[in-house]
Amino acid sequence: MIFRTITYEKTDNNTIATVTLNRPEKLNAMDLRMYDELDRAFEMADCDREVRVAILTGAGDRAFCAGDDISIFQGVGRAGARAFIKRVMPVMMKLEKMEKPVIAAVNGYALGGGFEFALACDLTIASENASFGLPEGKVGLMPAFAVLRLAQVIGVKRAKELALTAEPISAHKALEFGIVNQVVPLSKLLRTAKDMARKIITISPLSAAMTKAAINRHSGGEEIEYTTEAISLLMMSEDHKEGYKAFLEKRAPRFKGK
Repeated sequence: MIFRTITYEKTDNNTIATVTLNRPEKLNAMDLRMYDELDRAFEMADCDREVRVAILTGAGDRAFCAGDDISIFQGVGRAGARAFIKRVMPVMMKLEKMEKPVIAAVNGYALGGGFEFALACDLTIASENASFGLPEGKVGLMPAFAVLRLAQVIGVKRAKELALTAEPISAHKALEFGIVNQVVPLSKLLRTAKDMARKIITISPLSAAMTKAAINRHSGGEEIEYTTEAISLLMMSEDHKEGYKAFLEKRAPRFKGK
């Protein structure tokens, strides 16, 4: 299968599938094509009997993923906003629901949706230059997947701090919070992720699948609908329009709470 925004490669006798976000000129920001291609890539990995573990990473040294390409939010009505959220949330949830374990190898910025993709993976290895943040509030939006999962990982108080301040944290702070499993030099990032994958491959694939399913058994549900409605409303707000304009003009937004 030919992809335009990602790459898909199998190594280690086809047991490890590496999916790479491949828009380095855009800091691997997500557009709808990338979401579609990721959906197909994860499906391929999960259905491939040879693949035992998947790795998700970003092209280049600067960014794992800088979040959604903000231009895709412009000019959509509420129906379009709801359709967008309903399209992207299942892609992140697929990482939780697929049988194969997924390791995030985070290089550089992991912001917004990029942070959330790392959060959705089963294990996360970060390079020393990685940083994690939820800047959605600065453009009048809210984190989608992170508001559902982050508190489960790091606790309510810390999750609120990250989401409400919109301030990024370093890889070492993310390790302290329990967001990542290891922090390594950038030059060793993929090697460390593959070493982790090789350890997982030594256990029974049925054991791996059932363990993951048991831990993630409460994922999904009515909270998805709540988040979908909340974000679609925010996309229609004056604050979001102001936040987007301020982002393009590289200035502080002047929010009015409308």
